[in-house]
Amino acid sequence: MQNKSLNVMLVDDSETDILVHRRLLSHYGVSDDISSFSFAGDALSTLKKSRAEEIPDLILLDLNMPLIDGWDFLRSCEYLGDAFRQKCRIVMVSATLNFEEISRMKADPRVSGVFSKPLKIMELKNALNDILHS
Repeated sequence: MQNKSLNVMLVDDSETDILVHRRLLSHYGVSDDISSFSFAGDALSTLKKSRAEEIPDLILLDLNMPLIDGWDFLRSCEYLGDAFRQKCRIVMVSATLNFEEISRMKADPRVSGVFSKPLKIMELKNALNDILHS
């Protein structure tokens, strides 16, 4: 696990999931630097304005959200520039049980990991070194 606290962004339309994920990440020492957005458009606006040092190390992204879903978010991230692509890893977090959807997420080169809700913190912590160094 990393010695430094990660800069993490949570993008999820469920305020409950945001609260739970924020507490888990903080409690288990993954991050104390957590921003959260219940609307993906607000997260994208923030990312577009971010300086290189403000880009999160990790985004936990919900798949199924209104207006801008996880797939739309990923497509929009393609235009955020090289600094974003080099620094940030996107992990999908979803409650979907649809095998095709899960397979699609795992096969997408923009996605560094796929986790089911509720987030299992030890599963995420064990995968973070691989995710952040790939």
